[in-house]
Amino acid sequence: MPESALPPVIRALLNPAAYPHPVDRVQLIQTHISYVLLAGEHVYKIKKPVDFGFLDFSTLGKRRYYCRQEVILNARLCPGTYLGVSQIRERDSLSAAGRSRITVDGVGKVIEYAVRMRRLPNERMMDRLLKSGDLTGQMVRALAERLAEFHARSETSPRIAEYGDWAIRHAWEENLRQWAEYIGDTISEEQDRVIRAYGEAFFACEAEQLRRRVSDLRIRDCHGDLRSDAVCFTDGICIYDCIEFNRRMRYTDVAGDVGFLAMDLDYRGHEGVAVEFVNTSVGASGVKRPRKAKPSLSRAASADSTVRASRQRASHSAAGVTGPLDSRRARTNSTAPSSAVQTRPAREGGGWISGCNEAAGKSARKRGSHSAATQKQG
Repeated sequence: MPESALPPVIRALLNPAAYPHPVDRVQLIQTHISYVLLAGEHVYKIKKPVDFGFLDFSTLGKRRYYCRQEVILNARLCPGTYLGVSQIRERDSLSAAGRSRITVDGVGKVIEYAVRMRRLPNERMMDRLLKSGDLTGQMVRALAERLAEFHARSETSPRIAEYGDWAIRHAWEENLRQWAEYIGDTISEEQDRVIRAYGEAFFACEAEQLRRRVSDLRIRDCHGDLRSDAVCFTDGICIYDCIEFNRRMRYTDVAGDVGFLAMDLDYRGHEGVAVEFVNTSVGASGVKRPRKAKPSLSRAASADSTVRASRQRASHSAAGVTGPLDSRRARTNSTAPSSAVQTRPAREGGGWISGCNEAAGKSARKRGSHSAATQKQG
């Protein structure tokens, strides 16, 4: 998008003089829901005034609320990185020194809000360490243990537990409806048939297990969007950018966080890392794995990532973002947008396929060359 097409407030914030700290150069990264400004040692994330149904940032009041939520929620797993919410203010006229009328935490009328973060070291991001080959088994195990500790103390209650079982089924049915118009674009007809069949088999086989997870309060206030580009090995382990805009996506089975990262690792071609992460997570959780639940090779493009890609295609168009799809995440350290979200050709990978009998999974796989890996921790 050319600079001239940007909103006036974003154009103004490209001026280093708009910031209350030294800035040599400001770099802008856009996602479908945010403008991310890299300014010196800090990052400012401004939510776009959009309403996609699953998120609503359409008013200034809502953007302020969700900025605050983002800071509060991410302090759980990445303390010291989310510094607060900045006010973007506009004065009536130029100052004597010719300073910009629009400034960060300056004077004047509040016209926007931004999440203020410290910039993370790019070379310590998990996805970069995977590419360079510098991610060690010890780091993977430490990550799994950190996540298990977080899940053990995460908020849960009968109210939150209601987002398990029926809510999972509701989300599944919603996903099927929402991706229907993107069949042939982000998902093929064959993938659609196989994923539907797999989902039906899973819910039939796992009905009792899903109910037990609810009664055991394994539905908790989780991260909701855990991928390798949301993990930074700095000052311990920083896990950031959780979902703040939709409780239904964040109130989920703790196995969802484990499975989502395992899916991402498998997608990136690191099957062994995915298996080690899942196995360590299961052990660290303290929850006994049912004998029938076992690691299995999945030929997988996840149903969850498929529907997110479909939603993203629609929201990119509505938000005026062109070019290849990127993730909802613009890294706090990045000099470029995140990798494209795609569905890839079938490949043997390290996901979880668990059901009341393997025949259900095998039957679904026989119907096509792609299937959904339903991520599950026992």
